[in-house]
Amino acid sequence: MKKLWLLCSLALILIVPLYFVIGCGTANKTTTTTVTATTTSATSTTLHGTTNYYGSQSPGDWWSWTLGNSTFVGTNETSGYYYSGTFTDLPTGFKKATITASDDPSLSGFLPHDAYVLEYPNVAMLVKPAGSDDNVIVCAAKATTTPSSGYFNYINLPYQGWDESTYAAYGTTEVVRDAGGLYDFSNRAYNISKAQCYSSQEVDYVLSDGKLSKTGSDLQVFLTPSGAFMGDSGPGQGGFAGAQKETLSITDIVTREYNGFMFEYDTTTGAGTSTPVGGEPHPTTANAIKGFAYASLETGTREAGVDAELVLTSQDSNGVYHGTMDTGSYNYTLHAVIARVSGKILLFAIAKAAGNDNPMNFLVIEK
Repeated sequence: MKKLWLLCSLALILIVPLYFVIGCGTANKTTTTTVTATTTSATSTTLHGTTNYYGSQSPGDWWSWTLGNSTFVGTNETSGYYYSGTFTDLPTGFKKATITASDDPSLSGFLPHDAYVLEYPNVAMLVKPAGSDDNVIVCAAKATTTPSSGYFNYINLPYQGWDESTYAAYGTTEVVRDAGGLYDFSNRAYNISKAQCYSSQEVDYVLSDGKLSKTGSDLQVFLTPSGAFMGDSGPGQGGFAGAQKETLSITDIVTREYNGFMFEYDTTTGAGTSTPVGGEPHPTTANAIKGFAYASLETGTREAGVDAELVLTSQDSNGVYHGTMDTGSYNYTLHAVIARVSGKILLFAIAKAAGNDNPMNFLVIEK
């Protein structure tokens, strides 16, 4: 949540840079461009009407998106640049988004350009940006009805300077809608070692245009009535991805198939790598998902020898799952928010390994 929500008090100790779908807020515009996506004659195999999303991208840029039948418009609201074009559905379940227009000067001479999207319509969306600086964008659908009070869990999307002992990795939030229609958030944050390192409260947030915000605060919360819980903490302060608190059996979770992205973030340089991944029941290890990397989202071929073993060992009283992730090179401590939202499981995790300074986000949605 907000950076003060992320800071683990030291007294307590103890996922050519092109800015598509990148725009890390390095250069801000002073004008606003409005682009409307059309919803005419779709070429995609799965048709849907216009859908709107809000999202967060490390190190703390927030985005708005409109998807039509075969068109998209994405705006980095932090930098002010827009990116629009068309998309087609791929056999893997992802979409290929071809950028054909943008007012971002860094894209001059580089259009058209492709990025990749995983959409769970009207719930959530994950975007792998174009270019080398491809910090994943994690989105929730714009709220079209009033979200209710409840308990929600989240994992953090790291930002430059994030440290496993100083900053929180995950947290739990009670959301209360008061009699006047304002929203309050009571938050508890935990570090990679599962120690509570901060508690805080945010009050009097207003639901406007499908998101929760407050004048004078950088924190924006994207809370859907279906139970997705995302947000952006402001420039340089990261974001978060989560869902309603829910208890699912580990057996139920690990017997599903998933698609999504593995996001590795360099907290020193601020550069990240988003790798398209899938998950399936592990053939030999109990309570485990076998993760794999896609070599091509166009054909579905897999990277040879690039596998991970994600083992879930427990769920705590707050509803957060804990376990490990073994990539062969490192054995990570892992914390995950897992919930069934509108019929499909969302699995959002943060992981950190001794010997590797870069945290990982494992962000997948049930097929």
